[in-house]
Amino acid sequence: ADKLIVYTQGEHYKRQEYLSTDKTPMMKGRLIVMMDEYSASASEIFGGAIQDWDRGLIMGRRSFSKGLVGRNFTLPDGAAIRLTTGRYYTPSGRSIQKPYSGGREAYNNELDRRFKHGEFIHVDSISVPDSLKYKTKGGRTVYGGGGIMPDIFLPLDTSFYSPYLKKINKKAAINLFTGFYYDKNLEKLLSAYPNLNSFYTEFNVSDSVLNSIRTFIHNQYEIEASDDDWNISKEYIRNNFKALLARNIFENGAYYRVNADHDLMLQTAIKTMSKPNSFKKHGVQSR
Repeated sequence: ADKLIVYTQGEHYKRQEYLSTDKTPMMKGRLIVMMDEYSASASEIFGGAIQDWDRGLIMGRRSFSKGLVGRNFTLPDGAAIRLTTGRYYTPSGRSIQKPYSGGREAYNNELDRRFKHGEFIHVDSISVPDSLKYKTKGGRTVYGGGGIMPDIFLPLDTSFYSPYLKKINKKAAINLFTGFYYDKNLEKLLSAYPNLNSFYTEFNVSDSVLNSIRTFIHNQYEIEASDDDWNISKEYIRNNFKALLARNIFENGAYYRVNADHDLMLQTAIKTMSKPNSFKKHGVQSR
């Protein structure tokens, strides 16, 4: 209890600390927090606290770097503005927020820059100056500069990646098709699969449905897949559609249950959980 989780501070706002309570179910046991380049805000606060207190392992890739404090100010005419008043800092003093030093365009394109620089594939592509090194409670070195750096790096799984997949993911095209499919087939689906377990084990995405997705995307967005791109990405599309459909039919957690078998990071985390030496090696709790 009373351990520092995060603090906020701004140029015109004093430091405000947020502390833990003794009402937590995760005081002991092995803990892995999975993060990637899209993990942002509250997840970064959580991951940073876990890392700084040597409580668990962070696995994956450097997080998004969203750590600004916003505050609403009501105007006399009833309107309001929202201003940035400070930043979030982890217990060791690391700022979660990525810098604006390169200007707005560089800030907005930062994830693309990381990808082109190789940061999602090679951990050696991440360079951090000594001035941005911090120490955890147990004396481990952790890194600032925006986002949370992983203890165990996992490269982006590019086995299913294609330019076609990038285009349709930008449009959330599979989500849209799933919504239409759900509306049209809901009664039939509920009759055949009354619970998540039956859906998980028995529902198969046929090649016919897969081709319908391809045709739908072409008609809706005028995005065409070459045969090479389609062959690279079609199994990802098949699995993603099934997981999204499960979420629509059942509860939100259904997506992760269906997707778990194809989630490389999750499978690696499960294997790591069974190896106490992995935790001891990094100097974190494994009781």
